Amino acid sequence: MTNLNTLPQAAPRDDASIPLRNLWVLMLWASKFWQNGKSRSDVEENPDDIPELVAQVLNHLVQERLQKKLTDEYVERQETLRRVRGRIDLLKTRRQLLLEKGTVACRYQELSIDTHRNQYVRHALEVVSKQVKNSEIRKKSQSLIKRLTFLGVNSRKPTASEISALNLGRNDRDDRSMLDAARLAFSMNIPSQESGSNNLLQAAIESRLWRIYEQAITGFYKVNLSGAKWRVTGQKQLDWPLSYASAGIGDSLQGMHPDIFIENKQTGKRIILDTKYKKILKLDTRDFSNGRFILNRDDLFQMYSYLRTQEDPREPETERTEGILLHPSAGFEYDECIEVQGHRIRFVTIDLQKSAQAIHDSLLELIESSLEKSPENTTRQE
Repeated sequence: MTNLNTLPQAAPRDDASIPLRNLWVLMLWASKFWQNGKSRSDVEENPDDIPELVAQVLNHLVQERLQKKLTDEYVERQETLRRVRGRIDLLKTRRQLLLEKGTVACRYQELSIDTHRNQYVRHALEVVSKQVKNSEIRKKSQSLIKRLTFLGVNSRKPTASEISALNLGRNDRDDRSMLDAARLAFSMNIPSQESGSNNLLQAAIESRLWRIYEQAITGFYKVNLSGAKWRVTGQKQLDWPLSYASAGIGDSLQGMHPDIFIENKQTGKRIILDTKYKKILKLDTRDFSNGRFILNRDDLFQMYSYLRTQEDPREPETERTEGILLHPSAGFEYDECIEVQGHRIRFVTIDLQKSAQAIHDSLLELIESSLEKSPENTTRQE
């Protein structure tokens, strides 16, 4: 085990970049489309095929919905009519002197397929039609766009709030799959870099990639860890073991929500994994002259809280829960651990410059290795 006072004097470079094909893999892992088993089993080994795969599946799902009939909903309409329909918009009618013209402003609801969900799918088809290189897939997408336009689905792109407000019921299974594919198509619509380059600078997508990274790791483990052996929960709430709380504290005491909670069903082994989209080492600001890089103490304190507050004498495994702080890196590897009051805490990076298969294997090995290395077997630091 590395002595914490002699950490490497180097950190990931600021200009390090992640291959575009690996970004596609991360977005695939993060999507419900992939987590629901709609993708090919070998897609991780062929990341360059992912955009074409998503476009093909989206085309297929839209084609199926068109054969059955697109879902319609009551939508709000506002029109100036010569007869009253629905409710009268008095303000608009009086302000524009519509009565003098023999018309009236009306608000009414109409059953239509020009809904937010169908508009969203239509816009996703436009995205993939411009993104894929395969001419047949592109022509199919363009053909479906024309059909949707003919049926009355306009080209307006729904806002983020309108998309988040979509309510899908138990009978909307077909729409759910189609919307999952559409969401993945939008997530892959990242601006390309200069011609001839297969990389995107991390800085160019920093605002989006931290969320993609977190969701991708959660989605990966939910799919790849055997359901018979492991139990994986994302964003599980951990409660504070309070023996007393004053009346005024109310909701000001924040809950704890680690990114991933993993439990081995056979051994009871528990792992709390938190993803951190930032460098694992930072410059020691207490002494710039040494140029020393250190771990982030806030992350360590956070993980320590997760582990210690969940201890229960009635469940011995809770006193040996392992914590993993998982950071992304580019051309830099780090895997160190400490033991604190029976809990093993690991500080690990995943090199996103490696091949998709290598990233896949590293993530699986990270969890499997926890069974081989328990706190009592870990060599203690002198």
